[in-house]
Amino acid sequence: MQRRFPLLLQGLALLLSVTACGGGGKDESGTTPTETTSLEGTVTTSSFNAVDSDVNDPQASYARNDSLKFAQLIPNPAVVGGYLNLPGTGPAGRSQAAGDRSDFYQANLAAGQTVTLLVADADQASQILALWDPADATAPIDETAAGTRLSLTAPADGTWYIEVRAASGASIYNLNVGQAGGLDAPRAARLSDPFVPGELLVSLPGGTRGVRSLERLESLGLRRLAGAPDRLLRLGLPEGEGLRRLLVRLGDVPPGRLAALLSDRKRAVLEVAGKLVHHRLVEAAEPNFIRRAALLPDDSYYSPYQWNLPQINLPATWDLTTGDASVVVAVLDTGVRFDHPDLQGRLLPGYDFISNPATSGDGDGGIDPDPTDVGDQSGFDGSSSFHGTHVSGIVAAATGNGLGVAGIDWQGKVMPVRVLGIGGGTTYDVVQGMYYAAGMTNDSGTVPDNPARVINLSLGGGPYSSFEDTAVQSVIAAGVTVVAAAGNDGVNAPFYPASYDGVIGVSAVGYDGWTTYYSNYGDHVDIAAPGGDTSTDLNGDGYPDGILSTGADDSSGTLRLVYPFMQGTSMAAPHVSAVIGLMMAVHPALDPTDVNTLLTGGYMADDKGDAGPDIRFGYGVLNAYKAVSAAIDLANGIIPGEPGPLLTVAPASVTIRADRFSAEVVLENSGGGNLVVTGATSDAAWLTVEATTSVDPLTRLGTWLLTVDRTGLADGLYSTTVIFTSDANEVQLPVWMTVSSTELPADAGRQYLLLVDTADEMHLEQTEANADESGLYNYRFAAVPLGTYHLFSGSDLDNDGNICDAGESCGAYVTLDNPTRIELQSATTGIDFATGFQPVAPAGAAVGGGALPSRPVRRLR
Repeated sequence: MQRRFPLLLQGLALLLSVTACGGGGKDESGTTPTETTSLEGTVTTSSFNAVDSDVNDPQASYARNDSLKFAQLIPNPAVVGGYLNLPGTGPAGRSQAAGDRSDFYQANLAAGQTVTLLVADADQASQILALWDPADATAPIDETAAGTRLSLTAPADGTWYIEVRAASGASIYNLNVGQAGGLDAPRAARLSDPFVPGELLVSLPGGTRGVRSLERLESLGLRRLAGAPDRLLRLGLPEGEGLRRLLVRLGDVPPGRLAALLSDRKRAVLEVAGKLVHHRLVEAAEPNFIRRAALLPDDSYYSPYQWNLPQINLPATWDLTTGDASVVVAVLDTGVRFDHPDLQGRLLPGYDFISNPATSGDGDGGIDPDPTDVGDQSGFDGSSSFHGTHVSGIVAAATGNGLGVAGIDWQGKVMPVRVLGIGGGTTYDVVQGMYYAAGMTNDSGTVPDNPARVINLSLGGGPYSSFEDTAVQSVIAAGVTVVAAAGNDGVNAPFYPASYDGVIGVSAVGYDGWTTYYSNYGDHVDIAAPGGDTSTDLNGDGYPDGILSTGADDSSGTLRLVYPFMQGTSMAAPHVSAVIGLMMAVHPALDPTDVNTLLTGGYMADDKGDAGPDIRFGYGVLNAYKAVSAAIDLANGIIPGEPGPLLTVAPASVTIRADRFSAEVVLENSGGGNLVVTGATSDAAWLTVEATTSVDPLTRLGTWLLTVDRTGLADGLYSTTVIFTSDANEVQLPVWMTVSSTELPADAGRQYLLLVDTADEMHLEQTEANADESGLYNYRFAAVPLGTYHLFSGSDLDNDGNICDAGESCGAYVTLDNPTRIELQSATTGIDFATGFQPVAPAGAAVGGGALPSRPVRRLR
């Protein structure tokens, strides 16, 4: 059973009785309101969003895309929302009876670019991802099946056809076309992978069920080659007529497809594996891979999705230090998921200081030594943020393990201290958490074996508290450096605890290096660091420019360990905390006074905005290399001086979409001393690189402009490398550019806009909109009762009556993470916000469910 939007739970019976579409509606008493007004605005979606042209929603625009001949053109990069179903499966709608077996897309891809398929309902349906060469329509050159996340890589530059095919059931999906080295691990097996043709590895249920399952598999024609029901089994596929019977009995294989499977035993392995899992004949199935000696891989999501780490100059910093295991950063937050695979070995035991059982949610009845994050139910749909897990991953996710994301501090440890639960936390609990982290007397009656050197407070709000201030001053006096988020209200106002004396207040910058729209500013801001902006995709990788880190998702009712993109000064603060941890690794005696001296002396950040300290950036944007270099000097008794000059370019890569003609990059000296840019070259005739008028005429540092000339170029994806040289070092900047003679406006699917009355949590108004030629949705509620509302927008690709299902586009005013109340007392205009597809990256095999977050909201039919 899918969970509904919590604000509507009490009113579902009322909503289901409403049959009219569009605006209007009645209050709970059945009386038509007499005082009404209007509300209007626009909904935008990022230019990388596209929608399957033949979804199940009969009110959505339609164009067939079920064969190579009718392949739908999509941009690169892109996130496509789509839907497939076999005949007779899925909700009633356009394709329910006849089925929608395949969606074909055409895209220009460069060699090494990854196409990734995320299956929303992988526990109920399975899909196949295939890559076709336009010159050969007989069979795909590569394909992959079975799993929540499937991916393929383009073997060469050119135009390629991408097929998403239903193998069983019905499901929404997201198709991601991104830059080279996309989110492709963990992934399902590909046809191009090395594995033994005709062999499967499977695991069966335990006990007698496993014995019966093996008997059933053998009756289908599969042969046991090795293993046993109570452990790993190696099975062989039958041949010839036996294989045909097996495939037919597993169900719904079109004749053309059946012929291809019978002639290719590797292809047959992928098909059978997917169907065995879907039919629950086995618990897991995969090919028998061929392994060879290989170098240890890097963290799969580090490049290009963790743009935030190069932005603070971490690659150069790790040449100086990767941290020290004795340095502990305490994260006072919602707790942590100890079971996340990318946090293994990175966490200390910690403590739970939520004293109110009603807000703790863990059933323990008060404080206890288990800071596991059980969920804070902070989402508008009742889902949880797992905020502390995300913050902890930024600080110290396991690095160099070939999995997920890289942390900033590879060796130091995180002490999780749970102080935020359902509805937030209290001053008392935060104070107790600080005392515990610092090794001081607290309500637990215990202290950690290794107290924290740094306390990260990605939390705040409310007025000044003398008790909290006293606690802050006490832990600082005990030698603990305190870092806190500056707040996400976009205002110049005190924000506690960041505003207390001695606390390092951190504002947020986006991918472009400038403060974000939501970041607070004021005298409490001491430094800025990456906080992200999930409403943009400036680097063109097909994913929001948020901060990617460890996390979890319980929106489907089943907990899944994932890697979400998030934004906020909450994300900015742990960047600073972790870098201070690296500084302590090279200078073990570093104390809060030393940190303050380095910060105010300009040794931890690059000045930005107004010259000198200012209210938006404080002393500048965090520079890890500069900060650690200064700590090394201080440890050696040297008055910190600037490190050597170092040319850096931000962003680290550039994608210029077909609808754009230029992009800007910023050249900076991220070290010290003097540096002069001596050249900028590219071997691409279609690209011009030139300094803007803001560039310093002597150093040539500043904003440079990349301009493309598509004259005479055929449709396709082009790439080059711009080489910036200086008298200190050289930087190579990858540039991607798309040429398309066909305009592809952004499209997140037909949008259903819902107004929810916050007073009774039941009253609902609805209107609908399709994207115009510019990718803009214009909406208007003509007669809305006066009141206070939340406004949501989303698609209904599967036509199940819910918007914001897993894989569907979803948005809210002002943001999905933090819906803002609309006080509607008179005609209101300009209520503008964004919608779009928001994928996350799962951590290994998810525990049930699909690969996408779900936030279903019931719409009116």
